[in-house]
Amino acid sequence: MQALSARGLSQVALASMVGVSPATVSKWKNGQQSPETEALTSLSQVINVNPEWFTRPLPEKCSLPLFRSNASAHSDARKMLEARLEWAQDIALALSEFVDFPEVNLPVRSFTDPEQITNADIEEAADECRALWNLGRRAIPDLAMAVEGAG
Repeated sequence: MQALSARGLSQVALASMVGVSPATVSKWKNGQQSPETEALTSLSQVINVNPEWFTRPLPEKCSLPLFRSNASAHSDARKMLEARLEWAQDIALALSEFVDFPEVNLPVRSFTDPEQITNADIEEAADECRALWNLGRRAIPDLAMAVEGAG
């Protein structure tokens, strides 16, 4: 259940907050059972979403974040970040109906393992960004403004 990860809750904690057994939360999570109306209302209040959020169609997943070292990144923290990124994607998708977002103007890389990335790859991507964003070789006084200016 994405909401557990995003909120940093265990099944036991969520069950206690909603007033059901941990086994019931497990069945919801595994798709073996749907929450009753009262439980769905309580669940949505605990997680702070509308009940309809649980019945929305799920968009195609975006690429997952790359962690420089999976050993040092705590599993729960990775799951929380992944769930929150999915939520951000949901928000961006909903907003795209009303907002014309600028085209992404970044160098494209296809790394799937952070261990594959070399210092030379990083330098190459930085040089390509400078060229794409017309930044030249000088120091960048305000990186946030440069990124915003690039869309």
